[in-house]
Amino acid sequence: MIEGACPRQRFLILHNPAAGRNGIGRARDVAEELTKRGAQVTFVELANGTMPDQATVAVHDAVVISGGDGTIRAIAERLTRPDVPIGVIPNGTGNVLAEELALPTKASEIADLLMHGPAHPIKGALVNGLLFLLMFGAGFDGDVTAELSRAWVPILGKLAYAGPILRALLRRPHLFDITIDGQASRTSWLLISNAAHYGGRFRLTDRTSMRDEALVAIISRATTRRQRLVELLGLLAGRLSAAPTIEIRTVTRAEVLGPHNAGQCDGEPLPPGSYDVRRREDETLIIAPPANPPCRPRRD
Repeated sequence: MIEGACPRQRFLILHNPAAGRNGIGRARDVAEELTKRGAQVTFVELANGTMPDQATVAVHDAVVISGGDGTIRAIAERLTRPDVPIGVIPNGTGNVLAEELALPTKASEIADLLMHGPAHPIKGALVNGLLFLLMFGAGFDGDVTAELSRAWVPILGKLAYAGPILRALLRRPHLFDITIDGQASRTSWLLISNAAHYGGRFRLTDRTSMRDEALVAIISRATTRRQRLVELLGLLAGRLSAAPTIEIRTVTRAEVLGPHNAGQCDGEPLPPGSYDVRRREDETLIIAPPANPPCRPRRD
């Protein structure tokens, strides 16, 4: 059990029925584990983007989101009680946030964390005023996200991305205009990241993480299909920075210029257009294990 001075007792679990193939089972298992520990649980299945009112949120010790990165982003943006922390039951396709914060996946461990785990302040950033906790992308992954059929994701999981990725790879990369902290540049794929991981377990960079305040820009200047493939193979190997077409730098503000760019934030598509990305001033409290958890005794 994760030790805590004042265990949380009242939980509002918000479950996204469209997230994960066995999401409802895991969410209800966590609710049962919390109840076994004496907690009070209110379980709500979200429908058509509905959210409980803020008065309901205020009487709980934590809002627990059962879903993927997009669900977490959307609910975090709409919560207006910064003093009520967010807990997570990982039930999405990529679950980058869960990987980034080393969240457990077993129901009993999730329940212990929700009751006793520390709440970490996470800044994230804004794109055109919309919150993202993990990353914004334009170019390659914007194209992939735009073509993804959301109806197939709960059925196929990550396999649903295979077709959009292949089609994006077959297209020749095109350059578009950006500015990074006022400096003009061109790119065919831009990521502004608050996270070290991409697509789940793939290591993107060691220069930031959700627990840090640094934002990094990953700038691709690939103009051929072969160069893009080299970048993706480097990403799969955790060595994206070694690709000759990749530049990684810290950023406080970035702009994507032009009316026809495809973008995404935390895995959700954005309307095509220009994008203005900047560091967020507010914080979202997320329940997660300590940054450097103590080593557990080895059992032989």
